Amino acid sequence: MAHPHLPTASLTPFTNLQSSTTQAYLLYTITPPSNLITLTSISSPKTEDYQTFLSELPDNECRYGIYNFGNPESQSESKEGEVSTTIVFIIWLPDGANVMERELFLEYSSVMLAGFEGLKDAVRVEASEKGVLQEEGVRRRVGL
Repeated sequence: MAHPHLPTASLTPFTNLQSSTTQAYLLYTITPPSNLITLTSISSPKTEDYQTFLSELPDNECRYGIYNFGNPESQSESKEGEVSTTIVFIIWLPDGANVMERELFLEYSSVMLAGFEGLKDAVRVEASEKGVLQEEGVRRRVGL
């Protein structure tokens, strides 16, 4: 089995997401056989919301999701006057996915955490059902 790899091209959208109050989410997958962690979806600025994010999670395939609760209702100001956002790292492991794929995504989540500067501080949510990821519950979990 190939070792997981996170290409630089997958990192740039995350850097943009961290500093954005308009970009909502990113979705990643693991591409066999090279086991590259690749970007599969990026939200359109100001037009896609949490429900759109949930609708993009496939019923039979795993994904990594990074969601930025950076809308005006959820922003807070830091001591320096900068707007801070809440980033949530979601490991989507649907029951309909292959068992080996689910295990691979769990194992490689450490590559995501190590590769994305700032993701280590994100709230981590593992889910196999979309009901667990309903916006109100996730917001409560992250203190919003």
